[in-house]
Amino acid sequence: MVGGAVIVVLAIIMAVTLLIIQRTGGGGSDQAGDETTSEAEQTEEEEPSAEEPSEEPEPEPTEDEPTGEGGGNEEVGFNEQTCDQFDLSAFEEYFGSAHDAGQDYRYSSSSGDTGSLSCTYYTEEGYNELDLEVTSYSDADYAMDWYEGDYEYWDDDDSYEVSDYEELGDAGFHVVYGSEGSQKRGVEFVVGVLIIKVDIWIYTEEHDADAADEVVYDYAEEVVDLFSGYA
Repeated sequence: MVGGAVIVVLAIIMAVTLLIIQRTGGGGSDQAGDETTSEAEQTEEEEPSAEEPSEEPEPEPTEDEPTGEGGGNEEVGFNEQTCDQFDLSAFEEYFGSAHDAGQDYRYSSSSGDTGSLSCTYYTEEGYNELDLEVTSYSDADYAMDWYEGDYEYWDDDDSYEVSDYEELGDAGFHVVYGSEGSQKRGVEFVVGVLIIKVDIWIYTEEHDADAADEVVYDYAEEVVDLFSGYA
């Protein structure tokens, strides 16, 4: 009986020991799984995917928030970009030839409240020319003095035909210069502090002089409209 009791006790001890070993091994597996899951979650937080960048992208610029890279029209003023503001369709229609921007001449300068702008355009034929010039002076009296000096100078020159031009501005004159074959026809007038000049060169055998004057008058009005804020 004693031997049987010993055997029973040994069997119980072995069973208990086996149970403890199984529980310990299972607990280790559960713990390892927890650590693996935790590291994966941490990796996802520290290393964002391509769909979720770590830095927020810069917002796209709107019309009210320009990028500063240019675009759009330049403000009308004494800068060469203003030469792009003129509608050259009447110039092209009169000469029957397209404007050639590669031949254009532009000049501008400004200092304080004064400035000047000169735009010269040509057609693809090369010899058809339109000149637009605007000069701003410190005050209206000074501008008028300059205008009167120009008027006297051209009127005293017998090679120029000078007549009054009263359609625009405070005072002005129409001028014709050149031979019967080639002529410069234009106007010069003063508007407040501005002196405006518009000239067109024509070959009288090919182009109508009266129609040329109408082109000049049209561009004179366009210059006044564009620079009305300076007059």
